[in-house]
Amino acid sequence: MSNIKIRPLQDDDKQVWTMMLLDYYPPLKDKLQVSWWNAMQGDVQWNLAELDNTVVGFSAVVLHYTAFSSGEIAYLSDLYTHPKYRRMGVARALLEDVIATCRTLKLERVYWNTEHDNPARKLYDQYARADFTRYHLDLFGPT
Repeated sequence: MSNIKIRPLQDDDKQVWTMMLLDYYPPLKDKLQVSWWNAMQGDVQWNLAELDNTVVGFSAVVLHYTAFSSGEIAYLSDLYTHPKYRRMGVARALLEDVIATCRTLKLERVYWNTEHDNPARKLYDQYARADFTRYHLDLFGPT
């Protein structure tokens, strides 16, 4: 969809970012101040998707090194589209923006995780292969 615009998260996006983050993952309710502070530090690259000047989704990418790559790689930590705007090309636009940014930075790889029954896998399978099982251990209870 050509009227989807992807842009970096900005200081004045706190309210809309907070609302979307809570919709995406309600348990963050008690950690919003810390989450916003972390988002503003720049260690995670947050981008927002706008459709007709309304923020409708976001992506969060972490660049890091690994023992098995010669340079940085990218972890797409989160990709979210507000339910009202799903199936309108928002997730595709966000994902394509992440991939284009990684190519521009000449990164070796971008990877992400998703739940095995996530309907978004239909989109993800068009871009990448699923080749690992992820194990998740909460050390101090659920986050």
